[in-house]
Amino acid sequence: MTPTRPRRLLAVLGAAVLSWALAACAADEAPSADPTATPAAAPSAAPCAAAKPGRGPGLAEDCETLLAARDVLAGNAVLNWSAGTPMDQWDGVTIEGSPPRVGILDLAESGLTGSIPSGLGRLADLRVLDLGGNELSGVIPSTLDRLTNLRVLDLGRNILLRGGIPSGLGRLANLRELNLGRNDLNGSIPPELGSLTNLRVLDLGRRDLSGGLTGGIPPELGGLTNLRVLDLAANELTGDIPPELGGLADLRTLNLGWNDLAGGIPPELGGLADLQRLDIRWNDLIGGIPPELGDLTNLQYLDLSGKGYENGLSGSIPPELGSLANLQHLDLNSNKLTGGIPPELGGLAGLQHLDLNSNKLTGGIPPELGGLAGLQRMNLAANGLTGNIPPELGGLANLHSLWLVWNELSGSIPSGLGRLANLQVLGLGRNELSGSIPPELGGLANLENLDLDGNELSGGIPPELGGLANLESLDLGGNELSGGIPPELGNLTNLEVLALGANDLTGGIPSELGGLANLQMLFLGANDLTGGIPSELGGLANLQMLFLGANDLTGGIPSEIGGLASLWALDLSGNDLSGSIPPELGDLEFVQGDRSGDGHLPSELNLSGNGLTGSIPPEFGSLMRLDELNLSGNGLTGSIPPELGSLEYLRVLNIAENELTGSIPPELGSLEYLWVLNLSGNELTGSIPLELGMTILHNLNLAGNRLTGSVPPELGSLKYLQELDLRGNGLTGCVPRALTDKRNLEIAADGLPPC
Repeated sequence: MTPTRPRRLLAVLGAAVLSWALAACAADEAPSADPTATPAAAPSAAPCAAAKPGRGPGLAEDCETLLAARDVLAGNAVLNWSAGTPMDQWDGVTIEGSPPRVGILDLAESGLTGSIPSGLGRLADLRVLDLGGNELSGVIPSTLDRLTNLRVLDLGRNILLRGGIPSGLGRLANLRELNLGRNDLNGSIPPELGSLTNLRVLDLGRRDLSGGLTGGIPPELGGLTNLRVLDLAANELTGDIPPELGGLADLRTLNLGWNDLAGGIPPELGGLADLQRLDIRWNDLIGGIPPELGDLTNLQYLDLSGKGYENGLSGSIPPELGSLANLQHLDLNSNKLTGGIPPELGGLAGLQHLDLNSNKLTGGIPPELGGLAGLQRMNLAANGLTGNIPPELGGLANLHSLWLVWNELSGSIPSGLGRLANLQVLGLGRNELSGSIPPELGGLANLENLDLDGNELSGGIPPELGGLANLESLDLGGNELSGGIPPELGNLTNLEVLALGANDLTGGIPSELGGLANLQMLFLGANDLTGGIPSELGGLANLQMLFLGANDLTGGIPSEIGGLASLWALDLSGNDLSGSIPPELGDLEFVQGDRSGDGHLPSELNLSGNGLTGSIPPEFGSLMRLDELNLSGNGLTGSIPPELGSLEYLRVLNIAENELTGSIPPELGSLEYLWVLNLSGNELTGSIPLELGMTILHNLNLAGNRLTGSVPPELGSLKYLQELDLRGNGLTGCVPRALTDKRNLEIAADGLPPC
């Protein structure tokens, strides 16, 4: 061999390596491709350097494909795919087989923010494509139907993917898992997916309850004989549930909840012998619950709960459901089920959750339910159940929540409920229970919510309740309880709601309640409480609502109340309070969240029906977020502060039946949201301000004063006015025709003629 031949061979090899590197770099720096475009043919240039020479042209093509796709896919993320890094070290890439090819592309939860490149359809030997849990946007490329070796396609949990499901995915005959759920896909479910006979998981479900897939469930899905999981939840699917789904012999999970499916539940579903989870909640289903569902002996989870209005399942609860020996969760709430609760349900030894609330069930609570040893939650609320609460329920040692409100249960509260050591929620309100509150309930160390309101309970409040250290809400309102408020309730340091209103409680308000640092709502109204308002209540920094009205409280209003920075409702009305109104109340901010919509609870300051004297503090002009101010029925004197015209959100101003003098401030015409203005029964003088015609008043009552002059024609601009009372004044002239012509307006004006 001549000495020059090795040098020529090295030169050739060097040129080849350089060619590979240049090709890789060219691909590495190529502009981002359109993910929806038809992929170009694989490059015919020298193989990609990252694929390592000698490993076959197929791998080099895969290398070129991925480098071209990198930036489109990654978006703002960083992938280490480059010509200088061997492919077997690339993020998410697994090379397998002989000859070697890219077999797995797993970039799940990698922070990708781009889109799915159409070029991925060239990865001919790809078995797994997992891009789930990212923030990919755009559409699913139709070119993915070329991945004929694909076993797993997971594009779920990207949220931003949109568009339809390509029907060509039905040609991926080897596919075993197809996950497109938790995205923003629309359109119908392609019936072609019914050809994927090897499919085990089909997840098209969502978690957002608006938008999603539409149309019916293709009956062709009933041909997926190997399917184990079918999740179509939270879309906008309509039509009937195809009975063909009853032929999916291997199915373990069927989730069709949160759609708009109609018709009945196919009895064929009772043939799904391996089914473990059946969720068809929140649809528009009608008809009865098929007794065939009682044949699902492997079922662990059954949720048929309805929307609670219009449509809903009807008929009785099949006793056959008592044969579901493995059932752990049974939810039939918000339907129109009638009849009694089958005692057979007491045989579901593994049941942990039982929810039958908001139906039309009647009869008694079966004592057999007391045998559900593993039960953690029982909700039978809002039915027509009668009879006593079975004492057997006291044996449910694992029970966390017992909710029986809004029924017609009678008799006494079983003392045995005090043995439910794990109980966190006990709701027996809105029934017809009588007798006393068992002191044994004070031993429920884990209790967080105790609701006994709206019954006929009598006797005193057991001081033992003061030992419920974890209690957050105590509602005993609307009963016939008597005696005093136990000062021991001041030990409930986690309490947020204390409602004892509408009883026959007597005595004073314990100052110990001022130590309830987490208290947000205190309702003691409509009792027979006496004595003064404890100044300690002014230390309840988190208090939002304080209702002490309709009692026999005396003395003055503590100035400390003005320090309740979180307060948005204060009702001290209907007592015997005296003295002047503390100007410190003008420091209250009355911040109560969203002011829009019907769900808004008005912020209010109600001191009416007392014996308060002195003037209205001008500091009230600082209550900028107040909705309702009621100072009526006192002995207030002086003039109406013009500062009240600064209360920009005020809807109701009632300062009637006092001894106020002076004129009506024209500044009240600045209250653009004012609905009700009642200044009647005072000694106001002067004329009616024409500025009042600039409001949206519905009710204007100026009766029983000493007003003079004529009725301003500007009041005719009050297009929402429904009641106008001007009686008992010294007004002259006539009532403007713009008022008398209003069809829905009631006018009382002491015989003043229309103009």
